[in-house]
Amino acid sequence: MIMKLVDILLEFSRSADLYHASKIGFYEDQLKGNFITASTIHRYWKDGQRRERGEPKYDDHVWIKGISLTRSLDFAKRWGPIVYVLDQSKLTARYKFLPLKWNSPKVKRFENEEFLWMNTSKISGDGPEPVRYADDGKVKLNNLSRYLKRIILVNKFFGPNYKKDEFYLKVKDNLEKFCKLNKIPLETPEN
Repeated sequence: MIMKLVDILLEFSRSADLYHASKIGFYEDQLKGNFITASTIHRYWKDGQRRERGEPKYDDHVWIKGISLTRSLDFAKRWGPIVYVLDQSKLTARYKFLPLKWNSPKVKRFENEEFLWMNTSKISGDGPEPVRYADDGKVKLNNLSRYLKRIILVNKFFGPNYKKDEFYLKVKDNLEKFCKLNKIPLETPEN
């Protein structure tokens, strides 16, 4: 049976790499604990529509908590020096995604975000049922190494002489140890 072009594109889309950047202040705890804390919250309306302040039903939302991911490595590199490259197929087997399209000229943000929805109470045919947001600090993507395809250390954050910078060398050493232990490639591109 020959797959339709649409089916091929959908399959490719579902298996594309997803990127999550980490700031220096978080990566050590993430590697030691082998997790990423779900720290992003978004408003969600049960009909799936996005609304702006002042629109009818704007206050009819629930808060959802999760992890922001992107399909753009260049976009991820703007957010932090450590970029986790995650396996979408493995994540999809356990978690739900909410695609968000940010086209806001007010804040000059144009992005297609893949929001990894972490705080669901029930998953039905209509998708995940959101629960009210509660900052309990316990919502995490555990077993991070299970979902990692590779880690990228973005050198530009450390300045032009990064190869001699002691802090950079410490970060690189920490990442190399984690990657070796978990058999995950570490990339340190020049730009």
